[in-house]
Amino acid sequence: MQSNIVIPFYSSYGTTHKLAQAVEEGVASIPGTTVRLRRIPENAAAQEAMSGQDAYDNAQAAMKDIPRVTHDDLRWADGIIWGTPTRFGSTDPRSVRPHR
Repeated sequence: MQSNIVIPFYSSYGTTHKLAQAVEEGVASIPGTTVRLRRIPENAAAQEAMSGQDAYDNAQAAMKDIPRVTHDDLRWADGIIWGTPTRFGSTDPRSVRPHR
């Protein structure tokens, strides 16, 4: 059975990009599976704030040829493997106060 997997990822400094590439390699090794690696574009405010940092600029240049994810990619896919940095949706447990 043929399976289509899309891997949309967001990466400012390239770490999540490297993880997404490793996932892509693993998924591509499964017989009958087609995989698309797609990037989620940087928002304008973040891009403006981080531009000029060598690590950021180098990472963005390394990802420039990866197509941006589209709705068509999501409709095409039988499965989606999201690549997101830890700062999205994670909480430092030291900052959480117990309910009283």
